Amino acid sequence: MVFQNYGDPELHGHANLVTMWSNVFGHFAQVKFETLNQAVNSDLVIAEQIHGLGLAGGKLAPIKNLAVYEIRDGKMAAWRDYTNPEYARQLLGA
Repeated sequence: MVFQNYGDPELHGHANLVTMWSNVFGHFAQVKFETLNQAVNSDLVIAEQIHGLGLAGGKLAPIKNLAVYEIRDGKMAAWRDYTNPEYARQLLGA
């Protein structure tokens, strides 16, 4: 499994991915993911998403994201997230 978040180094392996998402959920007081649209072609999935992230005492920031998933043998083999990090920082008030 390979995870690539736009602008960050690639993560390899299930354990590293679980650690990264644990850190996300631990950092934010609110986390809400919503898929707006999704397209599937064979083993490729493209999803337009809103990642709602909220810091303690802050409002939920609607951060736009595009995710690409590659499936092999029924399991996710690659996951790429594309988010504008500057836009996300502005929405979070950082």
